Amino acid sequence: MEDGSVYVGDMVDGKRHGTGSFLPLEGDRYIGEWANDKEEGNGRRIYKDSSIYEGDFKNGEPDGEGKLTYSHPVLGYSYAGGFKAGKQSGRGREERSQGIVYEGEFLDGKRNGKGTLTRKNPGKQDAKYVGEFVNGLPQGTGSMIFEDSSTYRGAFQKGLPHGIGQKTLANGDTYNGSWVRGIKHGKGVLVTTSGDRYEGDFNQDIRTGQGMMTFGKDSPFNGDKYEGEFSNGKPNGKGTYTKANGVIYKGTLKNGVPHGDGMLTSPDGETKKGSWEEGKEIKVQNESKVIPGKSNEPTSDKTAEKTQGEKN
Repeated sequence: MEDGSVYVGDMVDGKRHGTGSFLPLEGDRYIGEWANDKEEGNGRRIYKDSSIYEGDFKNGEPDGEGKLTYSHPVLGYSYAGGFKAGKQSGRGREERSQGIVYEGEFLDGKRNGKGTLTRKNPGKQDAKYVGEFVNGLPQGTGSMIFEDSSTYRGAFQKGLPHGIGQKTLANGDTYNGSWVRGIKHGKGVLVTTSGDRYEGDFNQDIRTGQGMMTFGKDSPFNGDKYEGEFSNGKPNGKGTYTKANGVIYKGTLKNGVPHGDGMLTSPDGETKKGSWEEGKEIKVQNESKVIPGKSNEPTSDKTAEKTQGEKN
């Protein structure tokens, strides 16, 4: 041929037709079946980058069932499955160097549809995703096991948890709620193995906004409950803190302790109103409520101070 390429094989009416080999001076080599001057049927193509396709051809392109391989220590790749117009399409199995395996559906050369993606990690838990894919990445509904043994089940977008889903850490802590690009953001419920339970707003993975916190049996605040404003992961702002012994503080808090104006009520109905600073009383006035069956005579300041001192 004028361009230096060579064809050896069957021809009909001056066209490659039957079985033959095409060896160009530069470009992809092909050995296999031909029809009307184009690769058609079963054949083997060796590409310029040394990758090799073996399988079905139609109208000069891989189409049908076949296998594509590329040998390289870092970028090594193999795919066996369906092809359409030269691209992976249908069901297939893809293997890449560094232990990456995908088995499932393809469209236009990318993972699209349902499938399973596994990344092997020697000495660690294999990372694994089972679910829906779009343009090569997990997107839609699926479940994932991470290399640290934590798990996530729910919505994905572009490979990251995005939407509503539940993640369970290796230590047993669970979060069920809203995710944005892989982080807790929006409303959700966080439960720890110590028994702590938080339900409310998250911002950038941190408890921020309105929420309710109940402290569990393994917490130093076992049985306490707080409902109100959070920032930086702690009660900050206006809220109500109820201790396990029945003491209730309603007002403003800073880092989980009374700070600012508030009211403290004891189980017997006595109250303190005033201001606190980092948990310490600054300017507080004692009051008492009318309780049936109990004397409601005024209590002197000294008696009140003594009673409060004993309680504290």
